[in-house]
Amino acid sequence: MIWKLLYITKKYDKPTVYFMDMPTASQSIVYGYAKGEVTDDAWSRHAARLFSVYFGGDMSSLMFQEIREFRSLAYRVSGRYILPPHKLEGKAGEFVTMLSTQSDKTLDALGIMNSLIHEMPEKEERISTVKQSIVNQVNNDFPSFREVPEKVAGFRRNGFDCDPSEALLSGISDMDMKDIIRFYRHNVRLKPVVYVIVGNSRRIDMKQLETYGNVIRLRKKDIYK
Repeated sequence: MIWKLLYITKKYDKPTVYFMDMPTASQSIVYGYAKGEVTDDAWSRHAARLFSVYFGGDMSSLMFQEIREFRSLAYRVSGRYILPPHKLEGKAGEFVTMLSTQSDKTLDALGIMNSLIHEMPEKEERISTVKQSIVNQVNNDFPSFREVPEKVAGFRRNGFDCDPSEALLSGISDMDMKDIIRFYRHNVRLKPVVYVIVGNSRRIDMKQLETYGNVIRLRKKDIYK
């Protein structure tokens, strides 16, 4: 019951930009958010993991290469599809991205991130790397002897009767780029994206920022109650 109260996500009907002005900031932090669809079935949950690693999960991801490595537009980047707890059936997932960059590069970095979200490149040759990354994550997350009881208890609270990693690895073994694209088109591509930006408005073209959605300026009292 507590999870149901905590896991409440908002659906937006149109692109929106929330902007928090910090006149002393030399860097900007940009978050992107889009509410996806219900992900109760096993295929959707496994495809979500593949998509997350492919899009922004590590240093081999699209976001890292296109924004940071190739163009040096950000200090850090990430992007993933967040699944609701397994026990909460009928709940939608959410797509969240983040980057931090220099103030004068904010719109350039945002532009690349926005293009990746709406027109994600298809690179079939990277699927084996994505799968191996997930295998590595599962192996690295294996609990030590003392952590096993806590890990098992967590699985049971979430509605599992066995380690979900086993089903994940089995599920993605036969998946390919088509599964990632199918998931992306259904849960991300056409969804209205909401951006939340903290930065220095004097070093950002605020008029150009309006091309990404209705800009709503925030004040500290809007955030800190």
